[in-house]
Amino acid sequence: MRDGAVAPFEHRGERAAERVVGEDRQREGEAGQEGGRAVNLSLGSPTPCQPERDVIDGAPNVLFVIAAMNDSSDVDQAGSYPCSYPSPNIICVAATDVTGFPSSYSNFPVRIDSGVAVRAPGGDGSGSCGDQADIWSTYWPGASGDMAEHCPPNSYEPLAGTSMATPFVSGVAAILRGAGLSNQQVMD
Repeated sequence: MRDGAVAPFEHRGERAAERVVGEDRQREGEAGQEGGRAVNLSLGSPTPCQPERDVIDGAPNVLFVIAAMNDSSDVDQAGSYPCSYPSPNIICVAATDVTGFPSSYSNFPVRIDSGVAVRAPGGDGSGSCGDQADIWSTYWPGASGDMAEHCPPNSYEPLAGTSMATPFVSGVAAILRGAGLSNQQVMD
């Protein structure tokens, strides 16, 4: 992995940490071993997972940029893992709507443990094909049922969520880390 590269991780649907942590742990570990400096984790769970935390804590030179989840809850009270871990190398990302105000669905992180919480564009959840209220994202054109495209087939869909907001922050973090800034400098 090159300096400043972002290592992306995403899991569709509700995350069961015990189901995906093995794959995520391997990728997170590879990112840390290969010099990855910013890792995008667009995933979350209401329950902690020790192997996941071990990976994050075991890679202190990697900045983990993590989606806050979409339950309209206080991350510090309700729990949103891995955002809720008190690890100093985590940036927890909430979402804003098209007006720049907090999105109604977004969890709201307040990192009182010296961690960092930020907000980035995540959309308002309208899913409208004609307006600019959500974030246009690549989308699997073969999806069906609830996962099917509702806009004309074009491999893009308007999506909303903290998982849409997190890549904005990961990209900036990767650029800054690639320019030689430390985790602490990026977070400051």
